[in-house]
Amino acid sequence: MISQEYAVKYQSNLAGLILADTAVATALTLSDKLQKWMFPASLIKWYIKRKTPEDYARWSLGFFDMKEDIREYLIQEQLRMDQNEFLNVMDAVLNFKLLDLSSIKVPTLVVLGENERKAVFPHADKMIELIDNSKKIIIADAGHASNLENPDEFNRVLNEFLQENGL
Repeated sequence: MISQEYAVKYQSNLAGLILADTAVATALTLSDKLQKWMFPASLIKWYIKRKTPEDYARWSLGFFDMKEDIREYLIQEQLRMDQNEFLNVMDAVLNFKLLDLSSIKVPTLVVLGENERKAVFPHADKMIELIDNSKKIIIADAGHASNLENPDEFNRVLNEFLQENGL
C-alpha cells in the first residue's frame, strides 16, 4: 500500500515498480465491504488496545495462510513495534483507499503467493486492469509473505522482471 502511494505521488523517481502481496483498497469487493461493515476500524483498534502485544500480533497475522516458521518470524518482528505504532499501521491499512493507479506508467510487476487469501486476488486483477505495462505473477508454495515463504522463486521472478525491463 505504501509503495502504491509512493508510485502515484513520486512517479518521476521510478524506473519500475513491484507490488507484492498487497491490496488496492480496503473496500473493493463485496466481501471487503461486508468485513469493513462488520469490523469497523474503531472496533478493531478497541480490540487491539485490550490485548497483550503477543495476542494482537498473533491475531493480526492469523488471517493469512503462511508457513508457521514465517508466521513466527513476522510475529517477532511485529512485537518490536509498540502498541501505538501498530495502531498507526492498522489505521493506515484500514483506511486505505483506491488510488489513481492508472497514472503509473512504469513497468509494474504484481506478485502474489498461490496460497494468499482468495479475497486478495481481485485486488491484484484490479491493479493489472488499472496499470498499463503491468503483469501478475503467482509464486508457488507461498502465501501472504511470498518473498519469505519461497525466496528462490520470488527472487527469480524479480530478476526476470528487472532484466526484461532493463532495470
